[in-house]
Amino acid sequence: WFLWYITHLYHIAIQFFVLDLHYYLIKAVQGNIESKHQNFSTFMSRFHPLTQWLNMIDQS
Repeated sequence: WFLWYITHLYHIAIQFFVLDLHYYLIKAVQGNIESKHQNFSTFMSRFHPLTQWLNMIDQS
């Protein structure tokens, strides 16, 4: 509930290097993600499916 509460009240901006994020998302969608990056994958999945993140990056 805390994540919902904090994102509902505030806009949180996180800046990523696009090429690194693109590479990471491709690996995550293919299932080749390292266990130490699993938390980030879970965090991103709470907002949109990983494939949707990948499509948004490809379109920009």
